[in-house]
Amino acid sequence: MNLSTAVPFDEALQRFDRRTPLGSSLRTEGWARAPMEIREAAFFSAAVESERTLSEMKSRISDDLRLNPEVRFNGKSGFVADMRRSLGAGPGDTGRLTDITSRRRLELIYQMNVAEAYEFGRHKQSQSPALLEAFPARELIREASREAPREWQSRWAEAGGSLYGGRMIALVNDPIWTAISRFGRPYPPFDFGSGMGTRDIERDEAERLGVIAPGEMPPAEDPGFNDLRQASIRGLAGDAIERLSDLFGAELRSDGGKLATISSVSPGDLYDRARQGERFKSTAYEIVTPAQAAAMAQVTGGTDLSRYRHSVDSSALDHVRKEHGNPVTEAARGQLAITRADFDKLPEITRNISEVRDAGIDQTLKLQRIASISPSADGTYYMIEEVRSPKKGHLSLVTLMKFEGQAPRANPQMRRANVQNAPDTD
Repeated sequence: MNLSTAVPFDEALQRFDRRTPLGSSLRTEGWARAPMEIREAAFFSAAVESERTLSEMKSRISDDLRLNPEVRFNGKSGFVADMRRSLGAGPGDTGRLTDITSRRRLELIYQMNVAEAYEFGRHKQSQSPALLEAFPARELIREASREAPREWQSRWAEAGGSLYGGRMIALVNDPIWTAISRFGRPYPPFDFGSGMGTRDIERDEAERLGVIAPGEMPPAEDPGFNDLRQASIRGLAGDAIERLSDLFGAELRSDGGKLATISSVSPGDLYDRARQGERFKSTAYEIVTPAQAAAMAQVTGGTDLSRYRHSVDSSALDHVRKEHGNPVTEAARGQLAITRADFDKLPEITRNISEVRDAGIDQTLKLQRIASISPSADGTYYMIEEVRSPKKGHLSLVTLMKFEGQAPRANPQMRRANVQNAPDTD
């Protein structure tokens, strides 16, 4: 019996859906060094920074996983065509795995994710006591030919596996399966494009080969892997996030089940660098919280900013310093001058946003603008940000003002919304 004919996918689908798109410039080698619990909780692809692209990929694959097997395994061409169109791919095809628009790369992403979900379901099914007793072992076999096949028998032996008449066979829950896996999982795929799979070995054959003794109960699954099945960004421990932060070279923030990269350089330091003449593009310093995103969607007619980050670039810092940094000029306007200390507080200012307003569309670049009100102990901040770089998710600062009392009243025609359950500053 091959379990592929009787696999319940409910848990596999739930596990796939729990994964959070996590954009990063990390390449394959960098992700291999990431903590296992993060690799299980995140949906990612090497050197893909756009969480919007990853979200689209995940949604498309999730839809296909819910189809019957025949449609599911033939859905690759539709996924590739849809993603190439979404990514703006040209008529040619580089064929490079490093090119996210190439058919070869997109096919690999689809195949790996579909196969992993399917094999997870199959592995889960194999853990029932009845099936574990009936099929206590598996054989590593080649399911698809390759022009330059890897030396799997050597890999097996080096990892401590035993050969039975030249066949690579082990108990279902033998540590060898995790040992040969590039991804640290006890089921296929064991490597990128390996073409290797497993075949279930019945009890009689396993006993005859000496894989298991007559009457011996096969070992149960390592409970640690069961914990990884339930992994989600929301439940990640702080030390796991800290370890991934080291790999990213940036701070990571988690809020509402979302994980985002935040620059390890403070806005105050960025202010100094801009003042010294350094030019830099939008740099993220804080995430847009779920409560903020909900309020922003109300005032913008539904714009989804749930995966955006509050960001700042050198041009905005120069503008604020020149236009709102002179104490005399700002006093004449009934405002307080913005100083470096205010930029040091920028993450706190954005976390304390209490109200957002529709600030219209920039007439030059045609970008949506959003105004935010943030009260503090020494005044009220009025900030305007612009929705830029959808692929990278930047809500970039345009200007920042500070009032001794309340911020200016909103135009009656201006859409506005309160930010509910805004986090405190403790």
